[in-house]
Amino acid sequence: MIDDPTFIEYMERVNAYQESNRGSPCLWKGYRNGLRRLRFGESFGTDAQHTIRMAIPLDDPDPSRHEYGRGYRAGYAGDNPTVLVDQASRFCCS
Repeated sequence: MIDDPTFIEYMERVNAYQESNRGSPCLWKGYRNGLRRLRFGESFGTDAQHTIRMAIPLDDPDPSRHEYGRGYRAGYAGDNPTVLVDQASRFCCS
């Protein structure tokens, strides 16, 4: 679980990173969804969706899926989004 102040801080930080084009949209979309799953549990997404998202391989040949999965896992782990900024690639996702 993640407390409300940390959740809000991380979401605001992600918004700022995305607005300044730091990191890919896929990374931040995945991160937000993972952080929401951590915060709200089964109220955000189904168990099947969570299992699929956690199973996206780190070596997925589709760069957008790779970034989404990496972001989702980091968000679900409650990782500070700052550590992802320098590692992020520039691929897009829809």
